[in-house]
Amino acid sequence: AELETNVNLRSFYSDQLAYPIALAVDDLLAGLFDDFSTNTVGTAGTAMSEDQIISCYQKLLEAEVEVTPATCSWFVSPAEFVNLIKNDNFIDRNKATNMFGDIPGGRGYVGVLMNASVHVTTNLDAQGTGRDETLMSTEALALVMQRMPRLSTDYDIFHLADVVVLDAVYGVKEMRDDNGGCISGA
Repeated sequence: AELETNVNLRSFYSDQLAYPIALAVDDLLAGLFDDFSTNTVGTAGTAMSEDQIISCYQKLLEAEVEVTPATCSWFVSPAEFVNLIKNDNFIDRNKATNMFGDIPGGRGYVGVLMNASVHVTTNLDAQGTGRDETLMSTEALALVMQRMPRLSTDYDIFHLADVVVLDAVYGVKEMRDDNGGCISGA
């Protein structure tokens, strides 16, 4: 009776397996930020300046990208986020307003800057004393999941335990160089 009343640990561990796969995918995507050669600004370890923010935005407009919170995002480090909250264009709701009403939500989302959503993450490539950050459209990078994450389980009679494995087949690639920018920032 005691064994039957235990919490289903297989279910608990299965739920925990998805995070490392998602983190590995994010690592590969973040590793492509410094491949944007059309639009590169900033100095590692130094906060983005107002001019650099505007330059990134201008490059996307010149590439005929429709900049909305649903189609474009800033991905910045926590240190850069702290610098952004000192920026009027970020904290003044009249300047940062989402004109189109389609603000995405989710983990890491912190607001809107120049009509592009802002996401804070610690999962950015380190460059010297700073991080590779980006402003990019959804068309800049591609993620192909040849096999979506698949959960397999089996009972191991030698250890009297369930074996749980999660696998996926995926790849990433830069698709449109002019739809993203590499920012060497804080």
